[in-house]
Amino acid sequence: MKGHQTSNAGQLLKKKSVIWISDNSDSLYTRNILYLLKSDEEVEYRDAADKAVLLSASEADLVVLDAGCKPEAGLEILMELKKNIPDVPVLFLCDLDSGVWIAKALRSGARDYIIKSTNIFYIKRIMQNVLEFQRQNSRIRECITDPVHHTCRW
Repeated sequence: MKGHQTSNAGQLLKKKSVIWISDNSDSLYTRNILYLLKSDEEVEYRDAADKAVLLSASEADLVVLDAGCKPEAGLEILMELKKNIPDVPVLFLCDLDSGVWIAKALRSGARDYIIKSTNIFYIKRIMQNVLEFQRQNSRIRECITDPVHHTCRW
């Protein structure tokens, strides 16, 4: 079931799949990829200036940080995210194809650096792969930490 996780008691707990952080919700690029993602995942858009973004991001399976043409500001947000929620993977999207910014983003904790000119279907596939990996790791971690209450099927 998309966007949900089952607890031990069988109750459904709401879980956001993807938090998309950007400072430009009006861009055609952002609208297109959010529309494409919403067909498979629960996506929440958050403005980069919103200070509550860290709270909502802590409940996500994946954070997509759209830095646009301002990688400096994106790196600041990335470092704050990784400091507060180190286990949530962050994909760093940027307009700039620069080895310097790629290295800085990856060293700061980004799972991947994606240039925004990349085909949006390919970006969606990258996100699906990260989400699948993240969810598999969560299930394995649950089985290891509480094997009595979890049926472990890999």
